[in-house]
Amino acid sequence: MIVPMKRPIILCLLILIGLNISAGGMEPNNRFSLNKLRFVGINSVSKNDLVKTLAIQASPEWKFWLDRPVFTADDLQEDVLRIKQFYRDQGYYHTAVEYQIEAAGNRKAPAPPQPQEDVPASTNIIFTITEGPPVIVEAVEITILPKIEKPAVRDLLNMLPLQNGRIFKTESYHDAKKVILKACGNSGYPFANLSGKATVNTQTNSARIFFNLDPQKQYTFGPLTILPNDTGVKDVVIVRAISFNEGELYVADKVDQSRQNLFNLDMFRLALIKPEAPEADNSSVPMTVQLEPKKSQNLKFGVGFGNEDGLRLKGAWTYRNLWGWAGKTSISAKRSDLIENIQADHIQPYFWDADNTLQAKTGFEREKAESYTNRKIFGNAGIERNFTKKWTGAVGYNLEVNNLEDIKIKDPEELERLSRQNTYVISSLQTGLVYNSTDNVLDPQKGSVASVSAEWASDLFGSEICFVRPALELKRYQPVSESITIAGRVRFETIRSDDPASIPIFKRLFLGGSNTVRGYDFQKIPPLDANDNPLGGLSSLNGNLELRFPVYRKLTGVIFGDMGLLDQDYFRYDTDEILYTCGGGIRYNTIVGPLRLDFGYKLNPPESEQNADRWRIHLSIGQAF
Repeated sequence: MIVPMKRPIILCLLILIGLNISAGGMEPNNRFSLNKLRFVGINSVSKNDLVKTLAIQASPEWKFWLDRPVFTADDLQEDVLRIKQFYRDQGYYHTAVEYQIEAAGNRKAPAPPQPQEDVPASTNIIFTITEGPPVIVEAVEITILPKIEKPAVRDLLNMLPLQNGRIFKTESYHDAKKVILKACGNSGYPFANLSGKATVNTQTNSARIFFNLDPQKQYTFGPLTILPNDTGVKDVVIVRAISFNEGELYVADKVDQSRQNLFNLDMFRLALIKPEAPEADNSSVPMTVQLEPKKSQNLKFGVGFGNEDGLRLKGAWTYRNLWGWAGKTSISAKRSDLIENIQADHIQPYFWDADNTLQAKTGFEREKAESYTNRKIFGNAGIERNFTKKWTGAVGYNLEVNNLEDIKIKDPEELERLSRQNTYVISSLQTGLVYNSTDNVLDPQKGSVASVSAEWASDLFGSEICFVRPALELKRYQPVSESITIAGRVRFETIRSDDPASIPIFKRLFLGGSNTVRGYDFQKIPPLDANDNPLGGLSSLNGNLELRFPVYRKLTGVIFGDMGLLDQDYFRYDTDEILYTCGGGIRYNTIVGPLRLDFGYKLNPPESEQNADRWRIHLSIGQAF
């Protein structure tokens, strides 16, 4: 409940008078066509959020084929009230709103145009807003009766979005209630009662907030019931997804995590976990898991395009819940100008315990790179373990048989060094560790990613070539405002071998293209042969820095700088040889990630490219990193 104090009656009369004056010359039932909607004086709130609350909506200018929206004088007056209510919710109780109506194409028109009998007159609307001073939170009080040890009042006050000295917002008031109840749920009080009141003094522009909390009884988790009895998934798998045990103190976060674990299995359309009403003399809460299984089979198809790999086609058939253990088996195929692949995968969650996932795949792949074509038959298996929400580790075994074909490099020495034989058997162990605190997988706005990985191929495992391939990658996404983000990445990778010349070209490192160094074509970072075919290296360094900012609705812009270095020796990084590029781009946000168009420019091209075109265009889907 929000109670304003000493609100002047004369203010209400002035508002009503102002509405009548603004609507002068307009009959309530007259219909007008909206050409443009403009705002003057918006400084402290989001214009986009404000516009979403209005009944009168202008069509985007670029959608010229749409009919113009139609409105009446009543619609206009109601939107004035909506604007004032929006500002009130944002903490501005003295906002004044005026509007002007002008004939489209004539901003000097002092009065609204008169509509024809059947054709609404085309008009522009200008809202002029005087925001006024905001209401500031003066005090927040929480009373807990009967008193409990946790959560403590001091701890609750520190958690609240309402803090002394901040603007009082209605949303923050309701969020504060949720925070208090969640804190009680995490301390064993799932049935706490909370009441609240906010008193707003519009003369002093201050607000006092009062919360009264009755925690009720403290509970532990009780017995678990799974409904329906036959979901197709074995109960032992479902129980492994549950983060709490019977007899433990009730913690709401564990209930939320358990629900997310069940959804992550990709077995259920619906997954609800709810506490049931406990018996009067019992301190444990019975828990019910209600599930609705997905279909056991599904087909997926995808189409995409990039200027590096051309037309992309992908299809997959998936069978869920093989043998009742919530495993997923799939057969998929994809095709592009760079990759042709067909493979079978199996993913088994909760392998041995709730933190392990077993993954295995086998298949055939043809890679068509700039300098070579390689056919590969492969099989690998590994275990991924979640140590915490942010830390993940993996270990696995990889076996592949490679057959080099269509090598474009003509220099005899380079050809001998990069392809001593046509067929290579590689048997290796792979391991990795990842820290991920980002907020979004497809388009992160904040957080960090740090990963370290290694591949070890040895004759001990039957491999025909021996090497160690470590890699380190760091990413950071730092918001500088609500809508602007600075993103950065640096990646080091090298290949160590007692016989460096034995490393075939398809295992070497390459840079250049839309995901590494924009401004250079795919894999075109030197060294190159006399025909500009990339030779690859044994050490690589790649760095990227981006400024991401909004442009218009789903369109965002990017300004970037990239750098890259390849060397034909392992663990060698000569900073004098680093190649730099810069540029800009646009993104259109979609449900599968941003549609990306980048323009890259070479800042210091190698001598062989001094007279070549320095600009490159890159079209793809997803952020560069």
